[in-house]
Amino acid sequence: MTPADYEDAAALWYTTEGLVLRDADRPEAIASYLERNPGSSFVAVDGERLVGTVLCGHDGRQGYGSDELLAPGERRSRSASSRRLPRIVIRRSAPGWLATRALTMIEDLSRTAAMLERDVTRTLGPGHQHVIAAARANVEDLDIDDSDTKLVEDVQQIFHDTFVDTTWPACPRHHTHPLWYADGAWWCAKDRVVVAPLGELPTSSRPSSQ
Repeated sequence: MTPADYEDAAALWYTTEGLVLRDADRPEAIASYLERNPGSSFVAVDGERLVGTVLCGHDGRQGYGSDELLAPGERRSRSASSRRLPRIVIRRSAPGWLATRALTMIEDLSRTAAMLERDVTRTLGPGHQHVIAAARANVEDLDIDDSDTKLVEDVQQIFHDTFVDTTWPACPRHHTHPLWYADGAWWCAKDRVVVAPLGELPTSSRPSSQ
């Protein structure tokens, strides 16, 4: 499904008995939902006519799917084989996408957390795993795509705000400012260069400022 399908989809929704549309069903909200969950929502068509929809997405931890909707005339009059086609597509494609997407997000966040813990241990020493675990749990509750960056930035901010090390991780080139995380690596903002990939910070980085 794409935003271009909205007008026909909304016409179907408005004529579906018992379906109450909300603010989340407005064109701009649906467009944002589709952008955030690419390839997860589907329409069924009969020639040029849209006759069914299903919307699927995720919130970072679990997937959600709307009820399958078929036009009333399609439910009553179509042949058994053609009536089953949209449901077959929906049931095979949407849940498969949700499972794949959820697994990928979990694996990516687990990998990021492990590499971040390695950097923290190398530069601050052991004993900070609980900080990473709590930050990861918070990130998993958010409906965002760039959860890896959010996890790293949140942990860094916690160390700064709680004065564990106000320049963590300290730039090994200058020692007076923190490195910043982007695109899977730690960057020196002053020189605009990559210092190390995530998980590979040198142990020679300045230790805690305490």
